[in-house]
Amino acid sequence: MSVASDSPDAADAAPEALRSALLAYLATHPDACDTADGILEWWLPASETWSLSQVEHTLERLVQAGTLRRLPALDGRVRYRLATGRP
Repeated sequence: MSVASDSPDAADAAPEALRSALLAYLATHPDACDTADGILEWWLPASETWSLSQVEHTLERLVQAGTLRRLPALDGRVRYRLATGRP
């Protein structure tokens, strides 16, 4: 995995390819649930270079669209999973 720099404009530059990669992973792993850090490390192709801020921005857009759910944990971290009506 390669990680790009987290410049302030990086989140706005998240490519459609990132959204597509996230949705492709979830299509084959519908029960997947992880933090933004874990998603960056484990869900996305190592051949691509995205920053953590790009991943976080894209995840939040997918939450706003109703595709993903945010699951705040007691440890303060947020996990993401498909919004399928399950708790």
